[in-house]
Amino acid sequence: MKKLLALLMVTAAVAACGKKDEAPASSNVDSAMASAAESAKSAASDAAAAAESAADAAKAAASNAASDVSAAAERAKDEAAAAMANAKDAASNAVSETADKAKEATKN
Repeated sequence: MKKLLALLMVTAAVAACGKKDEAPASSNVDSAMASAAESAKSAASDAAAAAESAADAAKAAASNAASDVSAAAERAKDEAAAAMANAKDAASNAVSETADKAKEATKN
């Protein structure tokens, strides 16, 4: 009976030692999982910040492009107005010259 009791005590001691070794391993796994989760969270946050920065850059580029298009349209409008004024002046001059020539022709 003493042998059986000693064997049970040894078995219990071995089992207790085994459980102590398992506990830190589980703790290490939990710690590693928490660390991986933090790393993933940080990476996701960095990716979101990069995406937001890229969106801001795209918005600024689009705004600049729209501004450039608007400025080009304004220049084209001004150039068209100047061309119309020049055409009116040329037409007026041509009419005046023709009228002068007609007057000269009727005098002779």
